[in-house]
Amino acid sequence: MFAMKPRTEMVLRLMLITAILCNALTPTTTLAKSNRAGNPIEATRKPLAMNNPLDGFFLIRALGNLRLFLQGHNTFIVDSFGDMGDNQPGDGLCNEGTDRCTLRAALEEANAEPGKDTIAFNLAEEGPYLIQPETPLPVITDPVVIDGTTQPGYNGMPLIVIDGALAGENANGLDISAGLSTVRGLAIYQFGNSGIYLKERGGNSIEGNYIGTDVSGTLAMGNRIGVLIENIPGNAIGNGNPDGRNLVSGNQIGIYLYGDKTRGNRILANFIGTDISGTESLGNDIGIRIQGASGNTVGESNGQANNVIRGNAANVLLQGAGRSGNTLQTDAQEIDLGKPATIILEGRPNRNGTGIDNLELVSKLEMFNQDLPQETGTPPGTSTRVGQSTVVPLNYHLASYNPRPLLGLTFVVNSTGDGSDKKTSDGVCSTAQGVCTLRAAIQQANVSVGADIINFSLPGSAPYIIQPGSALPIITGVVTINGTTQPGYAGTPIIQLNGASAGAGVNGLQISAGSSTVRGLNVRNFNSAAIYLTTNGGNTIAGNYIGTDVTGNTDNGNHWIGIYVNGISNNVIGGTTTTDRNLIAGNDSYGVEVYGTGATNNLIQGNYIGTNAAGTTALGNQSAGVYLYYAAGNTVGGTTPGAGNLISGNNGSGILIYGAGATGNLIQGNYIGINVTGSAALGNTQRGVLLNGVSGTGSNTVGGTTVAARNVISGNQEIGIYLYNNTSTTLIQGNYVGTDVAGSVDLGNGIDGIGSSDSPNNTIGGTVPGAGNLISVMTATAFICMAQVPAAILCKAT
Repeated sequence: MFAMKPRTEMVLRLMLITAILCNALTPTTTLAKSNRAGNPIEATRKPLAMNNPLDGFFLIRALGNLRLFLQGHNTFIVDSFGDMGDNQPGDGLCNEGTDRCTLRAALEEANAEPGKDTIAFNLAEEGPYLIQPETPLPVITDPVVIDGTTQPGYNGMPLIVIDGALAGENANGLDISAGLSTVRGLAIYQFGNSGIYLKERGGNSIEGNYIGTDVSGTLAMGNRIGVLIENIPGNAIGNGNPDGRNLVSGNQIGIYLYGDKTRGNRILANFIGTDISGTESLGNDIGIRIQGASGNTVGESNGQANNVIRGNAANVLLQGAGRSGNTLQTDAQEIDLGKPATIILEGRPNRNGTGIDNLELVSKLEMFNQDLPQETGTPPGTSTRVGQSTVVPLNYHLASYNPRPLLGLTFVVNSTGDGSDKKTSDGVCSTAQGVCTLRAAIQQANVSVGADIINFSLPGSAPYIIQPGSALPIITGVVTINGTTQPGYAGTPIIQLNGASAGAGVNGLQISAGSSTVRGLNVRNFNSAAIYLTTNGGNTIAGNYIGTDVTGNTDNGNHWIGIYVNGISNNVIGGTTTTDRNLIAGNDSYGVEVYGTGATNNLIQGNYIGTNAAGTTALGNQSAGVYLYYAAGNTVGGTTPGAGNLISGNNGSGILIYGAGATGNLIQGNYIGINVTGSAALGNTQRGVLLNGVSGTGSNTVGGTTVAARNVISGNQEIGIYLYNNTSTTLIQGNYVGTDVAGSVDLGNGIDGIGSSDSPNNTIGGTVPGAGNLISVMTATAFICMAQVPAAILCKAT
């Protein structure tokens, strides 16, 4: 259960200290004793002469050296399946209170005793032996050898199981920051984060483990990540021999090398994505992922140290800036070449147009690069090394790759404070005060791998006010921020993110990660945009109040734009259900701006833009409700039930499309300038829809030939639809302009129904069923044409 008794150890220490007090240590003679594990200790000495003032220094140094010689080399023997901690860490005894030694207690003792200790096993009964931590095990802060092969009955396959099913959703199995540690002969599975997490210090060895499978090596019981190496060098996963082979299968990511300090790591002779036979698939989503890391080796040229990497959705994935000098030995390594996503090189092509400066491949194999054209061939200038001399072309096989998204961690915000996380990257959201703030949760999510979740459980009563004192961190890691998880949520936001104290030019939530979601928040009073989407697309913004109070009735606008989409694609603002609807009102510029030529395929649907939460009174944004600036191929509204927006009450146009190339946009199914019931005017102060200087290939479409595509554009203070400044190739069909939703009540627009100025080659109406527009005016004309515009107009005059 433990090594040498403390009394024996104390006698030994006293003997050695006595010797030192008589003799200062120098390189002349040798003193040999043993530490508590029976290993020899050597030190040198000379007669002590206190004539030299430095003799005292040498004596102090000698005493320090003696302490280093004496510490460590304990062996703690786990003989209990339990999960209790040690009753007195640091006393040299692994004892959880009943003279038994649990894995948790052994780790606590090993952490408390400096030097490299050993944790062995002697569990009774027949194996396999299941250890189920109920909370995360202690982070390993002092070097240790955890050796499952010491369990009686071990015969080449793990008997000791560390099962994370009860440890918590963000738990790691063995979290090692000490470095110089070894994990051997264990089965580690069902942890919400990593089975083994190596961080802070390198030089670790992971040998002979089953990571993500049961002890038979045939049943997947995956972790989120099998082995994660984060920003540390010199680790070995496998030792190059069959007895050191790890089976790493059934996880989302098998082995993950992350960060620019992750260098000189070796992955040798493992089975990655198979069962223990190496022949049957038991795949990870990604076998090996190398992100931003360089100078690492997968397999070696002697053949014996090569891995079997097969059965994974993607066998090897390389990502991120800074990834260079990684070597993948393939001549003897068994990598399944039958999969189109054998190796994925994700990132922009390099200066040679190949995108593969980061990788040295030995032998020819199939490759996949997500940024290259979808065709098979050999990119010019691309070659690789076979052996030491022969150069052959690298053959690319390009095909689709869509594994399931990597699951992330869940952080629960339980404080409205603004403190930073005390230690980012440890997977625990905690400030120095021991609480989880929104700032701390974002900091953790930014460094965590995978798609993380930020939920809320704030104390007290609604509304819950989070008021940052400075800009929140830019969101660089994929995340879902979900205000609807706050207890008491009943369909409208009760968490207020208030930017009144955040400073000049500060956005509320700035997201560059892409593929992220913001739901159920009230974002108000920021000096810039409430939500700023940039760099990467695929975001969803739904169910928020942007620019109002939590009731949706009072103007608490952000001082620039409600939601700003900066040059990115495939974002969804809103949705087709009431819970997806954003209220975007009271902001000091545009409600939603989609900016730039790269901003395509964005969907704005189901929102109330410029009104109160009920959609009955004006609470306008100070410029257009929706602004598409040089942006092509976007949709405002849609034909699906619930997709249409209510865009009314704004102090500008309802929808403004501007700039050459801003074509291919669809404006369908919206109420523009009327209330939510479609029965009364709630006008925008300028045009309902304005297209200004829009030209290029492809048409902008306002309306359509079906009832679902029809916009009702009425009650606006100027023209209902206005084509201006050489706008061309616009198709305007099937709309009700100047009427109520039924087309039976005259609501009019303030000047004209549809107007055009110096804008040729547009189509208004048409000859097919449903193409005609119903136009009713109260004060001016149904249609005014200042340049030749082909028109087929169904006009109902007042």
